[in-house]
Amino acid sequence: MWYIKKIVPTVKKANFFFALLLAFGLPLIKPLHTTIIGFWILTWLMEFNFIHRFESLKKNWLILSLTFLFYLMHLFALLYTSNKESGWFSLEVKLTLIIFPIVCMGLNDLYKKYFKYILIAFVAGCFAASLICLGGALYNSLNFIDGQLVFNSMIKSSSGIVSVDQGSYFYYANFSLFLHTSYFSMYLVFSIIICFYLFFQKTIYPKLVKSILSFIIILFLIMLFLLSSRAAFITEIVIFALLYIFHHRHIHKSPLRFAFIIISICMVLMMFINPRFLLLKRDNTLHSFAINKKQEGLPVATKDVSSFSRIVIWKSTLEKAKNNILLGTGPGDVIDELLPLYLNKHIDYAVVHRLNVHNQFLETLLGLGIFALISLLLILLVPMYNNFRKKRFIFLFFLIIIFINFFFETMLNTQAGVIFFAFFYNLFIHVQDAFPLEKVFART
Repeated sequence: MWYIKKIVPTVKKANFFFALLLAFGLPLIKPLHTTIIGFWILTWLMEFNFIHRFESLKKNWLILSLTFLFYLMHLFALLYTSNKESGWFSLEVKLTLIIFPIVCMGLNDLYKKYFKYILIAFVAGCFAASLICLGGALYNSLNFIDGQLVFNSMIKSSSGIVSVDQGSYFYYANFSLFLHTSYFSMYLVFSIIICFYLFFQKTIYPKLVKSILSFIIILFLIMLFLLSSRAAFITEIVIFALLYIFHHRHIHKSPLRFAFIIISICMVLMMFINPRFLLLKRDNTLHSFAINKKQEGLPVATKDVSSFSRIVIWKSTLEKAKNNILLGTGPGDVIDELLPLYLNKHIDYAVVHRLNVHNQFLETLLGLGIFALISLLLILLVPMYNNFRKKRFIFLFFLIIIFINFFFETMLNTQAGVIFFAFFYNLFIHVQDAFPLEKVFART
């Protein structure tokens, strides 16, 4: 009794604090994620609120069953996968898929009262990461030459020649200091969605808050341009088109209409200025040239041909998946099975670097079979339908972002992808069950 009155309230605060810290740290402190998650789990256990959690389990049994089933399929696949080490590593990376649904059951009342601060913490983490990336690029671009401070952002190769592959400190992989550009861009798109909904919140200083949020949105759009993720570009088009469709009345009545104009300009610039998009046509030509030279028996330089190599990889994956459509090859054998196909398709870069499928759906199909793919699709589509029907747009947009990025990255094979997905997915599932997000994000 004494423990419940004196200690539990403090434990609840600590539990919520670690959730805030994890949200803030996702874009920033990758090495500490495991430690933060450990303390989050520990404080969850110390709350001893197991009856309430069981009730939450009953209300969300379908989604939780699908998530557990998906993970158990990976565990079962270890029985027939050849590369046991890779298979166990796949299970380890995906561990949060089965831990987070349990930890999010029966969230304490602080989540109900202050849930939007978890989302704000995530935006703050993305903002801090953006400033650090900009600061790092600026620092690397400044040099003293003959006693004068000179700005030069271009990175030179060992021969002293500036190449497209080397690029600029403000461009693509050289610019993103904490995460792969695809994941950081995905975080930023979701942060923009959060800022959009925060924009319509009742606050003490509405003009100041809206000015700050408008600045953050514009900053994140600039960051997306510099990061130059093609997957993020597609996500932007879909998300902002849906935002405009669902909320055009609010957009036209607020300063956000200028942000949407800037978004449109950025998209046009992305298509006509950004080197990552200008190289698409050239890369396609290079890919065809490389195959012709291979067939003629002539040597060809090993090179990544970007998006077009992915298309060939996806086709190869589908060809291989047909032979193991029910149970798959096993999660540890996906790359080993694809290497001969890469050789046959003359994708030297994929062989040298042992590239994965870069598509979560195809990776699941090849590794675990059709039933696992159906399970993964249901994990996304069931809450997507429910949230669209109930007009819970924040969670809906989050799911759409995940769905699109699953087509371009094997997100559940990386810590940056699986923790982001599992954390927010399960928070949304249980928070919305306890109290609709429409109330948390009530508009003015």
